[in-house]
Amino acid sequence: MIYQELAPPAALAPYVKFFWTLKGTSKPLDYLPHRLFADALPTLVVHHKNQFLLREQDDLKLLPKSSVHGHNAQVWDMLVKSDFEIFGIYFYPLSIPEIFGIPASLLYNQDYSLEELLGAAGRELEERLMNAEDVQHRIACISSFIYRKLKYQKTKISLPFAACLDRIIKSGGEITIEQIAQQSSFSIRSLERQFSSELGVSPKLYSRIVRFQRAIKLFENNLVKDFTDLSYYTGYYDQSHFIREFKHFSGMRPKDYFLDSPHTADGFAQIA
Repeated sequence: MIYQELAPPAALAPYVKFFWTLKGTSKPLDYLPHRLFADALPTLVVHHKNQFLLREQDDLKLLPKSSVHGHNAQVWDMLVKSDFEIFGIYFYPLSIPEIFGIPASLLYNQDYSLEELLGAAGRELEERLMNAEDVQHRIACISSFIYRKLKYQKTKISLPFAACLDRIIKSGGEITIEQIAQQSSFSIRSLERQFSSELGVSPKLYSRIVRFQRAIKLFENNLVKDFTDLSYYTGYYDQSHFIREFKHFSGMRPKDYFLDSPHTADGFAQIA
């Protein structure tokens, strides 16, 4: 697989973490299994070459050509047949109500097509993204859509809560809820209520997901050479704690992911 990240325009940086592309190959006659891990950020995904099947127990569900995949604590197993190409946009969680006009909590552990979220406008956006010549044209297309939404959207986020969320993300999930409360106008209980209302998840669980993702990022960017050292650099109690958390959010042991899995996108692994 070939994975690439691209920075957003400066005006969109408060809302979009980055754009990304992923290309992969598979034998035409074989279904190749992939796994998507727990993720602290929502993403818009466009399957502009081939579509994935989502495995749900004994059933297979064809994923939409384009959809918004919410922040989640689950593992998603998918299958794809033949070559595929994906374009994606990683959003910050609180940009969801400003861009799509719905609470981010409605997206937790969920996946909605653009048509389900936006109706006819979603169908038109999907068509433009699917038919765009290349990644730069897709970025221009989705950026134009976001600019228009931000201009006319009346939903406004809570800046104090946004600051708390930003502290968790920038700390890599290592800051405690008590420390966040001390640095903000929230009590611990009111912070928990705000997280439940805005994101549909507790601050502790959200921090765990952020820390799990930071461990992957540190290793992928060669900032930690040996995956056995990740527990130290990411604030886990010990190696066994790190292994339990990693398996909980990925369905895999760290060794299987870091050493044996042909992955290239952070938190997305080919498991065959």
